[in-house]
Amino acid sequence: MVATMSDLGEAPSTLLLERVLGVVDEGRRTGTHKLLTLLALLDAVASSVGEDMHPARELSVRTVAEHVLAVAWPHVVPFALDRDAVHLRQMNDRRRPNELVEATATARRRSDAIGARTPRQLRQADPSAHEKAVARIERQLVRYPLALLQRTDADAPDFLYRSWPPERTPSAIARSQGRDEPSIVWLPGVPDALLRFSALLRPLIELAFVRDVARWSALDTAESRLHAHLFGAEREGWPVGLQEELLAVQDRRCFYDPEGRRLRPEELQVDHFLPWARFHADGVANLVLARASHNASKSDLFAATRHVQAWRESLDDRIAVARRLGLDHETSRTRALARAGYGHLPDESPLWLRRLAGGPGREVERLTPDRRAEIAQLLGGASDLELAADDRGPWSAG
Repeated sequence: MVATMSDLGEAPSTLLLERVLGVVDEGRRTGTHKLLTLLALLDAVASSVGEDMHPARELSVRTVAEHVLAVAWPHVVPFALDRDAVHLRQMNDRRRPNELVEATATARRRSDAIGARTPRQLRQADPSAHEKAVARIERQLVRYPLALLQRTDADAPDFLYRSWPPERTPSAIARSQGRDEPSIVWLPGVPDALLRFSALLRPLIELAFVRDVARWSALDTAESRLHAHLFGAEREGWPVGLQEELLAVQDRRCFYDPEGRRLRPEELQVDHFLPWARFHADGVANLVLARASHNASKSDLFAATRHVQAWRESLDDRIAVARRLGLDHETSRTRALARAGYGHLPDESPLWLRRLAGGPGREVERLTPDRRAEIAQLLGGASDLELAADDRGPWSAG
């Protein structure tokens, strides 16, 4: 008898990857629902990683809905062309709305009207508007696409999570699961496998997404421009004052060379401490200033242990910067993403230590079990300021 995924203690990695790629490559896709949901699931899994360096075994659908809102947030902004801007279509039939995107657009209009820039800031400034958007997305996720995401073939077995009953409403699913709210209960080994494959899956999903939107919107433009609009770019224009504040935190030195000379602002770049290619995290907790040469040398590698320690020790200062500028720091999420990244790299993966002087080379240290345990300890716990500031923002009282 051939075992299915649900029969196994560990998800067969190659079969899981094949099935997810089948969703990405689906030729009859009529909207971006499934791709948007896959991206939200990857983000939600990574954000659920605990101090044991493993992701949660289940996720509430509401949590996934919040990640859908975050992923779709830039999608509802008109795309600038040479002379005008166009609203991007995420359905092949213009008469049919994409409910996930429509809910996001409604929330974004409210957010723009009150000066909130992100879903997190909308939740702080107008909890009711945020709640309506998340609830609307949750209802749609339950009806479609979560209910049908795994049905790549008529008799296809579950390969991500346990199927739901035919009645697809949040309350019906919650009752069937014996829970207060509907949840995704992962099959054994799946969330860890998704994290191991995320560096491969994310760019493929985003590429399919960009090509669908370009085709349905009848756009003849460079994929890189549309991709940057939909999913952000590693080199963004940063808010006024951010670089000066980070300069003060780092004593006007490169983050990766704290003993080096003090530098002028134009000698430094804002860098994502966790590689942008792995995690699209733009909270201030994930931003450091680095010399361009060090930034280029580090590229998409995770940083070495000593840099993790320096980053961990500077988090309170970065929270304070975010509060002063009215920006999201996303410290808890960034720490979870760091645990997801370091916890799921293969043994012997290179961790960037420094740029070698006089050439393009770089020095790395190798990820060993002992080093992984040391990094896990550095990423555990939270300071008093982190705990106090975690849900605070520019509209919070006090």
